[in-house]
Amino acid sequence: MKLVSAIASAGLGASASLGAVAALAQSSISAEASSPGVLEEIIVTAQRREETLQKSSLSMQVLSDDELWQAGVARASDLNRLVPGIQIAGGGNAAQIYIRGVGDFAASPLSNPAVAVNVDGIYISRPQGVNSSFYDLARLEVLRGPQGTLYGRNASGGALNLVTNRPSLDSMNGYASVGLGNYSLVEAQGAINVPRRAATFCRALAKPRSAGAS
Repeated sequence: MKLVSAIASAGLGASASLGAVAALAQSSISAEASSPGVLEEIIVTAQRREETLQKSSLSMQVLSDDELWQAGVARASDLNRLVPGIQIAGGGNAAQIYIRGVGDFAASPLSNPAVAVNVDGIYISRPQGVNSSFYDLARLEVLRGPQGTLYGRNASGGALNLVTNRPSLDSMNGYASVGLGNYSLVEAQGAINVPRRAATFCRALAKPRSAGAS
């Protein structure tokens, strides 16, 4: 009788321990699932409508403002170390952009590049104006493969969509940064957002750059 009681009590103790372990595992899983930031939704507008990157059917890579800031992206050629399958060179002051090996070697103002560059949905028709647009960005969308006339012209190689920070009516805010480098390189960047009235606002930007030989 004592042996049966001992076995029964041992079985109850083991079941209680297993129940506690199961409850702890379930609580940890539920806490992990309910924790914020497990799956971050990235909103893109590559098809001229807001949708999540996970639901978009396009072959695309998106770089947020934090990623661009931490990588020190200041011109188009800086994307070579961030985006797989892209190659950007310079022909004078013009950007020669290749995506998956498709691009245009010409750097003439009269040429039509195979990779289209759009800033806030507006097509930049001249490759000389590409490098001056890499500041105060909210995100950058790299679209791979042939693109249609959604932004005004087709592109056989792909497209770069630069989306700038929108002005805000909520508060007055801004930022400023200064960078120093070799050969007397000095870079500065800043922006200020000023709400003026109930429905008007302004956003001023500046990005001077100077470099000299040491």
